[in-house]
Amino acid sequence: DTNSFSVEIQGTNLIVKPLGPNTAAATISVYSADTNGNAEVLSFHVSQEKLPQTINFPTSYTTFTSSSFSIPNFPTSSSGLGVTVSARSGPLYFSKGTPYLKSPGVLTLLASQPGNTLYAPAPPVIGFVIVDKAPQTIYFSSIPNQTNATPPFSLSITNLPFSTSGLPVSIALQSGPATLKANKLAITGDGTITLAASQAGNANYYPATPVTNSFVVTPTPTPTPTPTPTPSPTPSS
Repeated sequence: DTNSFSVEIQGTNLIVKPLGPNTAAATISVYSADTNGNAEVLSFHVSQEKLPQTINFPTSYTTFTSSSFSIPNFPTSSSGLGVTVSARSGPLYFSKGTPYLKSPGVLTLLASQPGNTLYAPAPPVIGFVIVDKAPQTIYFSSIPNQTNATPPFSLSITNLPFSTSGLPVSIALQSGPATLKANKLAITGDGTITLAASQAGNANYYPATPVTNSFVVTPTPTPTPTPTPTPSPTPSS
């Protein structure tokens, strides 16, 4: 429709211009032929309307973390243009512009794409991120074997159990000849002492699998007596 668009060939470029605002769509056909009479026609559709685009925002799943938060499955647009996401509801907060999780829960997010000169704005899409409690692990370094003469001692920083969540770990005497009070262990006899470490979890972390730590208490070696030297006989005169 020559009333809608003008078409001009400039070198190897085909210049298409609308002849007014809101012109009707048109089909443009380009005819080419060689000196042997072989010809071909290429046709395409032209419109002043911008191309449509959509946003894909699948539901994703993650576990709680105290580190900065990122969406596991970030939304994408069919046009390939970048998508902007904003928080609508859920346990999310921002510190100096960086997002963090407050707790497990459901995040409701809004994805949008404003379009450009070629693409119209995409219809906004609501997406969800399911945040579960995080697992945690206890690490309990080995305790050296002792003798029954070892005085009461406190578990040092090198063998106190700790959790990957950073939550405090509880220690209990599971078995053996000892007493335990406020992380101070008193040995009461010979045998194997087993300590158990546990962490019950909280609103953000699941309980940790308990960990045991055993060491052996042996009798104190009996000192070998030092023989008394025999006096040398006194020579007679």
